[in-house]
Amino acid sequence: MKTKIIAFIPCIALAAAAHAASLTLVGGGSEMDTADISGVYDQITIETGTDGYMGNSSSGLITVQRTTATTDFNPSADNSYINAYANYVFSGPVVLDCTATTAGNHVISTQVLNASTLTFQNGITVKNAANNTRLRFGGKIQDTIGNVILNAVSGSIINSDSNMTDSELILTSINFTVRNTDNPSGTVYLGKYTHIFYGSVLNLETNVRTLQLAPRSSVSNPANNLIGTVMMNGHTLTTGSIDFNPDSASQCGSLTVDMTGDSASIFISTGTIGFNANYPKEDFSLDFINVGVGDKIYFSKEIDDSTLSLLTINGLSGDDIIVTQELYDGKNYYSYSVNLIPEPASYAALIGAMALFMAYRRRSR
Repeated sequence: MKTKIIAFIPCIALAAAAHAASLTLVGGGSEMDTADISGVYDQITIETGTDGYMGNSSSGLITVQRTTATTDFNPSADNSYINAYANYVFSGPVVLDCTATTAGNHVISTQVLNASTLTFQNGITVKNAANNTRLRFGGKIQDTIGNVILNAVSGSIINSDSNMTDSELILTSINFTVRNTDNPSGTVYLGKYTHIFYGSVLNLETNVRTLQLAPRSSVSNPANNLIGTVMMNGHTLTTGSIDFNPDSASQCGSLTVDMTGDSASIFISTGTIGFNANYPKEDFSLDFINVGVGDKIYFSKEIDDSTLSLLTINGLSGDDIIVTQELYDGKNYYSYSVNLIPEPASYAALIGAMALFMAYRRRSR
């Protein structure tokens, strides 16, 4: 692919450290274009076209300093891309305006390569989305995983027309952190469908809600057999369903939910676990690890026995899993748990209590 600069405002020619009010990158066509946009700007407007690569930088740090400014990404056609080869920081709100020239299959794709970190300090809002809008974050397959950090207020990181209709968030070989600095106990909304595959990590630093988790494993390394990981960190993930729906057998595998953190909770609110009928259910598993006393694993419907055999909690499965019905926030859920082995400190407390009890009995004789 050729590399060329289509258009940018004159201030880009200044030294990287120079401050400029705004930067506009414009391009189009199938041989879209690269520009080294290292520098500090109040606002960046990126207007890209079909199969375009705009905003590439081989070195330096991009910072939009003023939080009152908006970084506008206005794709002029389907399949628009930004490649991040270095660390990018957007301090202002990022608005992805998906006013498309065609009705559907609108993709905004960001590759984060070379162990770079792409940080959106005020989150991302998608507006004017067409059908099947996809916001895709990816690292390079079989290379160092990139990092994406999204700081968001209570509200949505990705949403189309306020109701997330037909919007998707796709994570591929990426560490994707959702952080809420405005209200850590508030909820951040992901796309209608959140795809976790190719070994991605969805790292929750706030409560998150999505309508579907759609995990898939790596087609390039099927022996890995790992779809990805959700790191709960003591927060709540609410999703309508978890649907394993691969395109090939090499995309089957296990999704791991790491319940590390006090009082982590996962709610499967509108369904249970779905599978692609073309592949045996036994090719999939949903593994909950580091489940503690205060953690909750809730399903709105009871899991059938054949699916329950694919569920593990702290490495236990089958008859070791305890199913109870519980009311939570006025709704009936099926709770899944296992008998937890007390921590060493708990053992010490139990031994101490027993010793006090025996001493009391001796004194009372």
